[in-house]
Amino acid sequence: MQFPRLLFLVLLSVVGFAQTGGPVNVWTPHGPDGGVVGRPAIDPQSPGTLYVNTGYNGGFRTLKTADAAGHWSDISAGGPPYATVLAVDPRNSSTLYGANFYNALLKSTDGGLTWNPSDPLPCMGLTQFQPCINLAFVIDPANPSTLYVGHETDYSLNGGMFKSTDGGATWNPAGDGLPVFPNKALPSVRALAIDPKNPGTLYAATDGGLFKSTDGAMSWSPINSGLRGIPDDAPVIDPQNSNTLYLDGGYFKSTDGGSSWVNTGSGGRSNLVVDPQDSAVLYAVRYDGIVKSTDGGGNWSVILPGATDGPGWWVAIAPGQRSRRPSKGARNPGSTVYAGTGSPGIFKSSDGGSTWAAANSGLFAVGINTLAIDPQNPRTLYAGVSGAGLLKSTDGGASWSTTQFKYFTTLTFDPRNQGTVYAAGQKSIDDGQTWMPLQFGPVGYTGPIVIDKQNPDTIYSGTGKSSDAGASWVQLAGYVLATDPQIEGTIYAWSEAGAGGNGVPKAVSVSSGVLKSVDGGRTWTGVNTLWHAVDVSGVLVDPTNSSVVYAQTTWLDCGWVDCSGGDYSAGLLKNLGQFKSTDGGATWVKLDGVSLLGFDQQGTPYAYTPAGVARSQDHGATWNVLPTAGLIAGIGVLAFDPQNPNHLFTGTSAGVFEITLAPGNE
Repeated sequence: MQFPRLLFLVLLSVVGFAQTGGPVNVWTPHGPDGGVVGRPAIDPQSPGTLYVNTGYNGGFRTLKTADAAGHWSDISAGGPPYATVLAVDPRNSSTLYGANFYNALLKSTDGGLTWNPSDPLPCMGLTQFQPCINLAFVIDPANPSTLYVGHETDYSLNGGMFKSTDGGATWNPAGDGLPVFPNKALPSVRALAIDPKNPGTLYAATDGGLFKSTDGAMSWSPINSGLRGIPDDAPVIDPQNSNTLYLDGGYFKSTDGGSSWVNTGSGGRSNLVVDPQDSAVLYAVRYDGIVKSTDGGGNWSVILPGATDGPGWWVAIAPGQRSRRPSKGARNPGSTVYAGTGSPGIFKSSDGGSTWAAANSGLFAVGINTLAIDPQNPRTLYAGVSGAGLLKSTDGGASWSTTQFKYFTTLTFDPRNQGTVYAAGQKSIDDGQTWMPLQFGPVGYTGPIVIDKQNPDTIYSGTGKSSDAGASWVQLAGYVLATDPQIEGTIYAWSEAGAGGNGVPKAVSVSSGVLKSVDGGRTWTGVNTLWHAVDVSGVLVDPTNSSVVYAQTTWLDCGWVDCSGGDYSAGLLKNLGQFKSTDGGATWVKLDGVSLLGFDQQGTPYAYTPAGVARSQDHGATWNVLPTAGLIAGIGVLAFDPQNPNHLFTGTSAGVFEITLAPGNE
């Protein structure tokens, strides 16, 4: 069967206003503020100016604050794709250095608005003009035209170390004495540090150990006496006494410039920084939060608690920036400290970590994995966030609160019983205020809840079925992915068969398909199409036409099957993607260029297309591309207002956005 041709139309090119006075065809951000960002690059000339990069959850963007984290602004638009700010020129605040997705070194002379080169080639080999780096980069603080990078491509040449004396225009090898690893899959130089008082002194953490140079990288010598293993990072240098060094979160310490190292006997920390105003004060990230030492690392106490097992935890100090001058005889209030806490975002302390306040205004870096609207109350939204769990808004996204869930999850609402919602093996009957675990018994919790909309007391979870709203369960033969919203008892499930025998099965021997039952799972009909080397990850049934069904295939877990060989790649190319059936799952046709996202309450389909995310008013014959004005990240998941077909929300790597689409293009 030939899929109908696609006609891509711009929904509206002119921004308008809805009858309520709000804008149409423009996405409005709704937070939540915060999110996972990397450790900031702080402007030495203006410590209230910070740059952070967000690359978690697919959102590669750069944000800037010029008022000490009072408010953040996105400056990604003028830069190349996936720009990451590495450092600010210590003499010229307008000059920044960064890296792109391919780790090519970039330079900006206008504060990050534009970068040169604007579109560098991917790093495929050694080049003297555009070196590839592994984020091992330092600037000479006394002479900012002098730069050092750890090269990422040719590991057999000078240990992968290069130096520029003209601001990055030209480069020369600078790795004499560093270890050489021909044909190694990882770069030799992992990280660099430069002595702020003696800029000719540098330290390089390499795959062969720790090395030091005292002549501006002309030569290098190992300094591994007392160390065990390969260092993960370059040493942290005490700004006031550069002979004092810390390594691996303070697990090792040197007081003689790295000639010898002492095991402090207390590890488990990372991201250590030394207060530039007080050498005895250290900050670091530990398993239980941000910690502080006031005796040079001898003892530590938690000053900002939290579970740091997720990404985005760091601590940084604004050099020379203190909140206020202490009165005579009073204790110094301490430096201005910033802390990254994962999804909650950035916190700031103006008194050396004694008190903290959120510093996330305008920081839209929360990655939304799931998004749902309560069908009985469209102003109630739920958003699933990695590291933060399930968030809830009761005012259309204007404000958000946390729930008891620590993991993001798919929500399922009971269409007949207001307030009843299922999530992650639990059930709530009071709009998510309190939850009770479902007792799966011998079935065990195996997946998100799928509800029979014609009989909401019947729910499915993985291979389990309950006919009494989760009170009791029976085992089914397939992993249920969808129900027919119009026909009670019609369900679709995923079926997988692997090769028998001992050992790890080959991926191409694994066959995935869709099973269908019209009697609630008592009997099943198999499909006549099986997809090899892939899994079935989702099924969608057209709410207006039960004969139309979509199935999405995905990669196999190569941790339990053997994905090697060209036959796996061939099977993946052929069978990976979205398939459509117009006969209730009896036969399937692969869709090229269209990947269904879902249906709104009126049955209008939304999909990824080559022209962007679009919706169709004629069952997929033609597609109208959604506007992108106001978006700062790509559309991920969609949630539809059950009372207004032109009103919807999207979850992105930059939070939740809302739009009212202009009518008249149906």
